[in-house]
Amino acid sequence: MTDKFIYIILLLLLVIFVSQSISVILAIPILREGYECLPNCEDVSYNELTGEIPKCKGVKIGVLSVKDAKTLCVPKVDTFTTNINKYLDNQYNFTSLIKPLYNTNIKLQSVSFNSSSSNNENTGSLDNIQQMAINKYFTDFSGITPYVTNQDILDNMANDTEFNKIIDEFNYSLDQKTPTTTTKQNIKTIITNYSNDRTTPPVELSKNYKEILNDISGIINDIDRRCDSNNPDYLEENLKQINNNEITNTKYYGKESSFHIIANYINDAIAEKLTTT
Repeated sequence: MTDKFIYIILLLLLVIFVSQSISVILAIPILREGYECLPNCEDVSYNELTGEIPKCKGVKIGVLSVKDAKTLCVPKVDTFTTNINKYLDNQYNFTSLIKPLYNTNIKLQSVSFNSSSSNNENTGSLDNIQQMAINKYFTDFSGITPYVTNQDILDNMANDTEFNKIIDEFNYSLDQKTPTTTTKQNIKTIITNYSNDRTTPPVELSKNYKEILNDISGIINDIDRRCDSNNPDYLEENLKQINNNEITNTKYYGKESSFHIIANYINDAIAEKLTTT
């Protein structure tokens, strides 16, 4: 009889202990509400005196925060820009041959012409039409975010079917010497080589694109496990999908290059243009 009584008492105590434990667990908002009710990871702080935790907030799904775009992603974009420009300089003599073509002075050397108001011959300067056309290669980036590289300049040249003709007829403006025939031919050869390389990217060019896509993958992983696997700050599904697509089908040039696709998304995040999905 005594043993049975003790057994009943122990069983009751066990039931009370288990029920109290369950009550405590259910009182924690994170566990009770799951992903529907989460505090931001940076807001989580446990008050030992009151046992309170911050009010829970709905988890953000599918958007890159302005803070993460600026602090995590932009440095990777800047690194890519530096690396790709260095590569283009080594591969296509960008600094020594291509860059000098740009000149904000669009006046030709002094020329003589007849004034319309008299028969007197006057000396003056005319607009350098070829210089104006060439300058557009360096300034026309319509449809591209602020993240522009020297590759975009080469793309503008390679896409212009009149480029060789413009170079052949080109005379530098009055503050620079006109390039020699040899220099002009070297410039045309560089753009032809670049055009061919776009269809079958050299290893070094592919490497630069692979690095930024891998860097973005690392950022996405860091965001997903910012607190722990069960309580992320938010889930960045859009950038993850975009980046995976570009890894699978990498595009190495043009306004729709993998770099510009990623950079556009980052720029939209900074401008707060993204929406949840």
